[in-house]
Amino acid sequence: KRRVAVVKRCLNIAVKRGLMTSNEWPDVEIGEARRKSSWGNKREEDPVPSVSELAEILAAIEGRDSRISVYQTLSAICAYAGLRPGEAVTLRVSDLSLPRSGWGYIEVRRSWNGTGANWGDESENEGMPKTESAQRTVPISPILVKHLRDWIAENRPTDSLFISDEGKRPSQSNWNRSLKAACEKVGIAPLSPYGLRRTCATHMVYASVLIAEAAARLGHSPEVLLTYYTKRMSGGEERSNQLLDAAYESTS
Repeated sequence: KRRVAVVKRCLNIAVKRGLMTSNEWPDVEIGEARRKSSWGNKREEDPVPSVSELAEILAAIEGRDSRISVYQTLSAICAYAGLRPGEAVTLRVSDLSLPRSGWGYIEVRRSWNGTGANWGDESENEGMPKTESAQRTVPISPILVKHLRDWIAENRPTDSLFISDEGKRPSQSNWNRSLKAACEKVGIAPLSPYGLRRTCATHMVYASVLIAEAAARLGHSPEVLLTYYTKRMSGGEERSNQLLDAAYESTS
């Protein structure tokens, strides 16, 4: 599918340069493309980290010269807001509402299509989120609000949050390596960037967030949330036993 996307991009560029009169390859309807970028989409079978373990993993993602790591910030967005990696890397300052206290929100409007900078300009490398319903407003907790405010204060982006001064996006391979190294450092099973989104989904269910609300924040239906995104969580067995003990005691 990625190669098809690259071929389509080549044909569109040929039309723009006058080498072809038109590109007859029809566009796929939104929702049917099921865009699978190279950010990683493997379903982890190990239990997702607990809330405290997640905080340890994020803290262990190191930046240069004591600066906040771009991969730490991207990971925090996926872990605490449930964004897809491709949605996180295309965020702009104007997509954020970051109050000095309390909850903020992220407007999810676009996603990186995975074909790379060599296949068109920046606007062509961005597209719609995976499904039309994935354009959404996602509330974000004070912990993520503070992290993003610190990131902006340190890096002073004017438009895109993560495109460097040289016009480069964060690297998928470097993100994966940074996250894997952090997991190994704290003794947690390795996570992919997409695994952080599943971690967020599991944490919302664990916290008893309404299923419909959790699904809306992820841009999916409740059925998809429960079938593909919620996983067992580290420490979940003990908590489940405690809940059942309380239920059994109340009827004895």
